[in-house]
This record gives sequence, structure tokens and C-alpha cells, in this order.
Amino acid sequence: MTVRQKEALLNEMCTEARSQIAAPSALLDVTAHYAAPVLYGFGDWLVRTAVSQGTARLYFLARDGYWPWKIASILCRTRKLPLECRYLYASRRAWRTPCLHFLGEEGWEQLFQPGYRTSLETVFARLGLEEEARLAAGITTEESRRLLSPEEVNRWRCRLEGNPRFRELVSEVSQKSYWPAVEYLRQQGVLDGEPVAIADTGWTGSMQRSLRQLMESAGCTAPVTGYYFGLYRSPRQAQDGQSFTWFFGPESPVREKAAFNNNVLEILCAAPHGMTVGYQEQNGRFDPVFAPGERPAELDSREKILLDFCRRMEQRFPHPDPVFLLRESRKRMKRLCVWPDRKEAEAFSRLSFCDDVSDGYPQPMARPVSRQEARRYRLGRRFFHRKEPMEQPLFWPGGSFGISPLRTRRLYQLRAYLWDAAWHWKNRKG
Repeated sequence: MTVRQKEALLNEMCTEARSQIAAPSALLDVTAHYAAPVLYGFGDWLVRTAVSQGTARLYFLARDGYWPWKIASILCRTRKLPLECRYLYASRRAWRTPCLHFLGEEGWEQLFQPGYRTSLETVFARLGLEEEARLAAGITTEESRRLLSPEEVNRWRCRLEGNPRFRELVSEVSQKSYWPAVEYLRQQGVLDGEPVAIADTGWTGSMQRSLRQLMESAGCTAPVTGYYFGLYRSPRQAQDGQSFTWFFGPESPVREKAAFNNNVLEILCAAPHGMTVGYQEQNGRFDPVFAPGERPAELDSREKILLDFCRRMEQRFPHPDPVFLLRESRKRMKRLCVWPDRKEAEAFSRLSFCDDVSDGYPQPMARPVSRQEARRYRLGRRFFHRKEPMEQPLFWPGGSFGISPLRTRRLYQLRAYLWDAAWHWKNRKG
């Protein structure tokens, strides 16, 4: 089969999967023509790689791993692969908080990590105790809500690290959450002593490191291996274990990273449950505790499209070409992330997103911006004012410019792409 024939077949199956839902919807169009082939390609790579390396059990991490888990489960059943796929309820908050009391400086670094729009209220929300933490810090509500630059975040970290009352509160919260987290992992077989393999979207590998730290604190020194959609940098230490990537890795060309927006993929991976904030014991079992949140838009229809596409691929393309799937996925994600048209960008405008561990400041994934606000994203201004915190940052500049009343939308999208390329070039060895 030629490349053109493969492309035609892939487009045909995207259209057929979308036709299962008759209702007009830009979000479902994006699901069919972008999310379905990309997540299928990722799932195919996951099961191929895991099986080839002798992995017997693969843990998919919530929440981004939900649809890859569903797809990989179908592939394993259809292909009769010797791989057990399990879903593990987890989050940075659920795994970092239990480690704070024994990590020392690294724990404080995680707690005070700058983000898109960090305030002390954001930091306190990472502990799940906003009011108690504010009182322990001895500051006013207004002061806790003021946006901080990275330098200001670091100054507050130094100040609160030396505050005995605040340190005691952090330690109490951490120790209280530790035992349920470890027992949940034990219940799921993570602490059995066998090598552990996890699958996630990725980005920095911090979840793999946190899992390794939790396991070691519980006396389990089994190696941890991570399989990721992409990583911007290598694991922090060799002891964190091996990692493998599909879409891009730390050494990938800058153009591949700049043509991708991880926030967009996370929206496409939206799971049917809220963020895991911890664990609790109920009738002898340890279950996840979820943060309140809205049900993802048109979830049932999106699920039908994703899984229908996967089954169609397995029936009509039983031996997919992994090289073709990766190339096609990169082409589609670049089109969506960098150059979305108005209809595609509008599909995300009613979806909320937050990049922070706390999940505490959800913002529209794409929103119209004025010409004045768009000017802040000119290359020169972003370079000379890059340390200034933004009141409402754009999680997806390409999408926001795509739905904005700007005469030169494509120019602004190009500037956003060039800025990302410059940033990745500067940090290419990180």
C-alpha cells in the first residue's frame, strides 16, 4: 500500500467514525480528524514497545492516560498480546504531597514551582489547605492573590521556608496523605517488587520520579520505566529509571517541539473524571479522591468516535505502519497546534484548562484577544518583558489568535511558533 493510499484510508476511517454521531459539532470534528488518529498511533506504539521489551503489565496514569489505556486495551485484546493494561489514578498533587515531608529542598522547590499565573494562593492550593496555609504564612487574602513573577515566587519560598508554623503545616499535610497513597499503590500491585512500567503523556518525567520516591520510601526498590508521548527533558537522575518517547524526546529537533502544544493534547485526552487529589480508605479499600470538576463536553460522543476509529483501524488496517502513523500524527498536530482555523479553535473556546498542580485557575483553552493584548506576544516585547506575570496567559496562542478579530492572524500564529522555537532552542540541552 502506498503512502497516498494509507492517507486516503486513514481519512476515510476518520470520516466514518465521525459519521456515527450525526449532531454538528466542531469539537467532535476535531476528535475524529486529530485526536482519534494521534491517540491510536500513540497506543499502537505503546503496546508494540512494551511487548518488545518484555513488559508484562503497563500502568496508564490518570488523567491523560485514560484514552490511551482504552485504546491499548482494545489493541491487546484484538492482537492477543501478552500485556496487562491497568489504569492508575494519580496526579502530581496526589504523589508529590506525600513526599514533601522527606524530600527536603526538592519538596520546597516543587511546592513553589512557578507556573503560567502563580500566586501564593496557587501555592497554598497545591496543599489543599488555602485558608490554613494563608494564616500560617501570616498574610492577607489580597496579598495571597497577587500574581507573582518567578523571582517573587522564589523570595516567598525562602521566607516561608523559614517560617516554623508554615513548615509544620506542610509536614502535617504531607504525612497525613502519605499512608493512603502508599497503600493505594500496594493495593494496585505497584509495590509487589516486580519492575514497574508506566504510560503517560509526559513532558518532564516528574511523575516517574515521584513514583520512584514513593516506592523507595515504602521499601520497594524495583526499577521504574516510563513510556511517554513526549519528553522535553531527560529524567532528573539515572535512578529515576529509563524512559522512552514516541512523538518527541529531549534530543528531538527544535522544529518538532515548536510545532506541538502539550496543552492541546491534554485537552484532547480529557478523562471522564476529575483530578485525583489524594486517596482515602473505605471498607478496607483505598480509593482515589477527586477534585470537583465539570464533565468534559460531549464526552460520550467523543468516546464513541475514539473507540470506533480504533476498532475500524484494527479491522481494515490490521498491520499498521508505525512510521506512517508517527509521520501522520506529527503532520496533524502541527496543523492543529500552530495553524488552526477559526472552526477548529472555536471547538476549544468553551473548554477550560489549568497547567498547575492545584488545578486552581481554570481558563478558556482558547479565547479571543484584542489587538492590544496580541501585541504582548510580539517577539521583541516577549523577550524584554518575559519576566512579567500575565493576568490572563494564553494556554494556546495559535488557537486564541485563530478566533480573534485580527487582520493578521497568521502572522501572530507565526510569531508564537517562532517564540516557541527560540525557547526550545535555548533549552535544547536541558
